[in-house]
Amino acid sequence: MLLILSGAAHSSDFGTLIDQGLTAFRAGNLDNAQTAFQSAVELNPKSAEAHYYLGYVLSEKYRNSQSEASMKHLADQMNNKTDKNPTNTTEKEMQKIYISYGLQPEYETKAIQEFKRVVELDPDAWMARYFIAVNHLNNKRYSEAEKEYIEGIRANPKHVISYGGLGSAYHAMGKYDLAIKNYKKSIALDGDISDTNLELARAYMETNQLEKAEAILKEMKEQNHILYGSLYMLLYQKMPNE
Repeated sequence: MLLILSGAAHSSDFGTLIDQGLTAFRAGNLDNAQTAFQSAVELNPKSAEAHYYLGYVLSEKYRNSQSEASMKHLADQMNNKTDKNPTNTTEKEMQKIYISYGLQPEYETKAIQEFKRVVELDPDAWMARYFIAVNHLNNKRYSEAEKEYIEGIRANPKHVISYGGLGSAYHAMGKYDLAIKNYKKSIALDGDISDTNLELARAYMETNQLEKAEAILKEMKEQNHILYGSLYMLLYQKMPNE
């Protein structure tokens, strides 16, 4: 979701470019949105707002190319047009395969550059920090992700997803107590059962707190939640003599 930022008054030309970019984005025309926000950045290079919008559009273009590449690859697999099995393929090899299907990683690279520029201009830009943290997390730079999530939470203590992401970073580093603490914060703020509940249960299982994991499973079962089956399988494999 593109945040509508508030800040200093715009010059007429700069404001027009921002409005044009937002209008194009809402209409789904990402190319025109990118052009407008790029022009706004060039007109006012010190505008955190313009850099954020440009970064967001670039990240959307990356996600779209990722989704399209994944669907095309899956279609070829289903039609037996490829012998590439993701389970036997390294992440780097999979990246190359997706690029051959249209993935455009340069959009992600440019988006992160824009988000980093936002943070330079406005250290309290928590949403930009969130995107930077996710990029670190996805690329297994867990310590860097930890730092960005913490700074983002400092700026916005109610950002539910950042607590879950911070928990994932700690989880990957084997810091289970901190992972559990942040998963629980995310769940407390959100209220609805989500993937974070599943990750919390997994952390409980990995620290041999099976009763707590079972409690989450029971809650999911009572709500007939879509994640119930996934957690059941994880927990079932963990239980002895089952």
